[in-house]
Amino acid sequence: MTLDEIRKEINKDFPILVRKMGYVTQDIQKQWRKVGKPDDYIKFFDYTSKFKNHWIYRIEPLRKFSNCSAMLVYYNGRGHAGIASSKELNIIYHTGHFFLRYNERRNLELKTLEEIIRAYMNENHDIEYIDLEEISDDVTTIFGEIVSGIVLGTYNKRLDFLKLNTYLPHHMLSSNQNQKLIELKEATHKYNDSSDQIT
Repeated sequence: MTLDEIRKEINKDFPILVRKMGYVTQDIQKQWRKVGKPDDYIKFFDYTSKFKNHWIYRIEPLRKFSNCSAMLVYYNGRGHAGIASSKELNIIYHTGHFFLRYNERRNLELKTLEEIIRAYMNENHDIEYIDLEEISDDVTTIFGEIVSGIVLGTYNKRLDFLKLNTYLPHHMLSSNQNQKLIELKEATHKYNDSSDQIT
C-alpha cells in the first residue's frame, strides 16, 4: 500500500473512529454517574473498521474532557507497523523496528506487537522534535523527545509524514545526542507560555 493509499484509508476511517471514541467515552461517563468514578481509569479498545483496518484506541476520561488516542496496526509487506494520525491527518509512522527497540530498551518483555503498542500509547502522547540534517528535497532526519526517551527518524515536509525508525531511553544518549536534546528543549521552551503572542 502506498502512502497515498494509506492516507485515503485513514481519511475514510478517522472521522468514524473519532465518533466511536466519543460514544464510548459518553457511555463510560454515564456509568460513572451511577457508580462513581474509579481512580486512574484508562482503557484500551480494539476496533476493526468497515474497511478492514485494525485500530487500537485509548480512552482516559477526565472530568471536563477526555484524552483519546488511536493507532492503526498496519502490515507493510515485511512486518507490522503502527500509524498514528491527527484530526489534520498528518501521519506518524512507527516502524516495526521502532517497537522492537521500545520493548527491548524499556525492558518491558512484552510478547505481542499489540501489547507493545498499548504500553507505548500509555506512556507517550506528544512528540517534540528538531530537524537534524536535510537528506533530500523536503526530507530531514529528526531527533525527538517523548516522555520515556528519544526517537530518531525522518520527516517529509511535503507529505507531512513523520517516520520514527528507532527509540533510545535517556540513559543511552551519547554526548552529541545529549547536546541535541538540550537544543530540542531550548527550541520548545519559548512556546511554553505563548498564549498572548501571534508568533
